[in-house]
Amino acid sequence: MALEITVPQFGTKTKKTKDLIISLLTEEYPLTVKVVTNKIRKKYNVSVSFQGVYKVINQLLEEGVLVKEGKYISINKNWIINVRDFIERLQKKYFEEVKPRGKTEVSGEIRVYTFNNLIEKDKFWCKLHEKWILEESKNDKRPTTWWGGHCWWVIAQLDNEDALVKQMIKHKTEMYWLNNSDTFLDKWAKTYYKGKYLHYKTGLKNADNSIYIMAIGDYIFECRYPKEIVKELEEFYKEVKDVPDMDLSGLMNILTKKINVEIIVMKNKILADRLREDILKKF
Repeated sequence: MALEITVPQFGTKTKKTKDLIISLLTEEYPLTVKVVTNKIRKKYNVSVSFQGVYKVINQLLEEGVLVKEGKYISINKNWIINVRDFIERLQKKYFEEVKPRGKTEVSGEIRVYTFNNLIEKDKFWCKLHEKWILEESKNDKRPTTWWGGHCWWVIAQLDNEDALVKQMIKHKTEMYWLNNSDTFLDKWAKTYYKGKYLHYKTGLKNADNSIYIMAIGDYIFECRYPKEIVKELEEFYKEVKDVPDMDLSGLMNILTKKINVEIIVMKNKILADRLREDILKKF
């Protein structure tokens, strides 16, 4: 079922009564139907009847755009949130979309996406993760589990990660991050990954910091970093003993370095459940 979003037509010369009501209530609220009618006449120099305004307001109340307390009308805060989320997704789709350099279908259940650097890889990983949340999480309440070397995106890609985490919380999708390393920055990331549905743990001895893997629903996402990138990331993380020590330009040089990096996406319920179980045992 398609999402229906009622958005006022701010850019048109001739505005409908609906648009005038919403525009007015973005600036003044709460108002009665009578006051809304009078203000539309005076402010917008538009001839509207009380009955016409009353009818449109009732329609907007039914659609959830407006709310009413007693005689007073205002914009529904939930509608504002829905519109904001819709616009954010639209912006991400049209202005921030990252496409893989290559895509290979090994079989009907395994796909390999190739990227030029870690930033591109992470943006696409987030896109796949969000797609699963929006399309599958309602009917699949198994926790999502992640295992890797460092959650560097809380430093270099926090806008994308923040949007993704908000979707997790909104859709009540439980998430576990198992971070191999235990440096200052790894522990510092825990200050971000905390709250309902969010679980984060650092410190796993003798782990391979080149492998980043996630079990989500019936899928496994896996990425293996090149050795030289792993070495540079380890050096960056070990040198930082406090937030002011971070060489952000140096980190971005690592993350944008032209390399060959892949995301392998495999659909296999048995293996995904086994990986999920293995990660959860560490908590």
